[in-house]
Amino acid sequence: MKDIIKKFMPSFQQDIISENEDAYRSELDDLEEQIHLIPDKEQSTTVHAHFFYAGCDWFILSWNRDDDILYCYAILNCDVEMSELGYTLLSDLKEHGRIELDFYWEKKSLAQAKYDKYPEYFPEPKENEII
Repeated sequence: MKDIIKKFMPSFQQDIISENEDAYRSELDDLEEQIHLIPDKEQSTTVHAHFFYAGCDWFILSWNRDDDILYCYAILNCDVEMSELGYTLLSDLKEHGRIELDFYWEKKSLAQAKYDKYPEYFPEPKENEII
């Protein structure tokens, strides 16, 4: 497993994958490319990665690699009314023990990500709408 993936992926997921890395080769290659494309130190409006656990979602917009700080949109406990943009430490997501990195995330605008997750709450994005 490449170092960039180890730095970004929760350790319990790494443990599972390391038992049969060949079975996850395609996912690992995609993740490596996805992680490399996360902007550094800028507030993007594109969601480049997604972490999740039990009604909680962190949509990752940028990653300050110097300090391992993520800029993200967080929805905690399905509480969309209190969801917000902000910063979190990568270690807070990686070391929780249950929060997972979405292996199949496809890059999209934040507006589209919010709508896809909670269409009953967030409006369908108009063309070129990003937040």
